[in-house]
Amino acid sequence: MDNTKIVQPVIVKPEIKLKRKYVKKVSQLPVVQQNNPTGIEDMLKLAITNKVDVGTLERLMAMRKEIKAEKAKEDFDKSMAAFQAECPVIQKDKNVLGKDKITVRYKYAPLESIIYQIKDLITKHGFSYKFETNNQEKLIEVICIVNHKSGHSEKSKFSVPVGIEDYMTEVQKYGARVTFAKRYTLKNAFGLTETGEDIDGNVKDKKVDELELDNKSITKINTARNIQELNVICKALQETLGPKYRKSLVEEYGLKKEELNKK
Repeated sequence: MDNTKIVQPVIVKPEIKLKRKYVKKVSQLPVVQQNNPTGIEDMLKLAITNKVDVGTLERLMAMRKEIKAEKAKEDFDKSMAAFQAECPVIQKDKNVLGKDKITVRYKYAPLESIIYQIKDLITKHGFSYKFETNNQEKLIEVICIVNHKSGHSEKSKFSVPVGIEDYMTEVQKYGARVTFAKRYTLKNAFGLTETGEDIDGNVKDKKVDELELDNKSITKINTARNIQELNVICKALQETLGPKYRKSLVEEYGLKKEELNKK
């Protein structure tokens, strides 16, 4: 019997080494960091040069879009913070007189005055703005869109009821409401604050944090059909809201009362 063992040949696989040229290319790929558009741009150019597949290219394009949007938002916030730090308190330079045409009942800042006081700073910090209007059955919605040179934009909305004053034409009612809403959207969009004399002249140097009325409260005031209803509505709001809303409440009360007195 043949006891000779059969020895199987050992197959040695050749060692595969990366070419130096390939390793060098991988090491030179840019590292994409958050909010770094330059890195993603370089990576995108390299991908196009190397003719990567469509799926990879689409992912890089989506990443590029996201990074640019984040950077634009960051630039917007920085510029807005700088604007608000430099922006002065808006002066109320419009007098509303009493029936004697002499006594100043209160003061406020008209839209054109607000724009005049902030227009140079808006341009300086790279902002622009525009208004859009949506007409609904019983409400007029005004939207202030603030754009920044970085490409980011933000919106502020304010709605007012359609006017019912008999002494005004439909065009006058519409214009008055739109102008009123533009004031509030512009102030809200840029975080503006106002100052001036106490609006009814009765309380001096009262130290309270003043707040603006919300849309719901202003809508209630504008539903008043006569002075009696207006007094009832404002008294109820005053009891509900408290002293922090006092100046804003009296201002809206004065505007509405002036409209009703013209009937």
